[in-house]
Amino acid sequence: MRKQRDCVLCRVMRAMAFSGLGAAIAGFGALFLFDASKQTALTAAVVGASILVLGSSKTNS
Repeated sequence: MRKQRDCVLCRVMRAMAFSGLGAAIAGFGALFLFDASKQTALTAAVVGASILVLGSSKTNS
């Protein structure tokens, strides 16, 4: 079977989906599990989104 290459739009949409998942998991996790402030939850959301996007781009390339 021939390996198909991802188009740019597919990669952008995948990155947006994974960044949303990472932000939701990390942000809400910090709020509810650790009783963190909103600023700390926002920081955790950004870090979680970055981890999921970078992790998914390394496995797909």
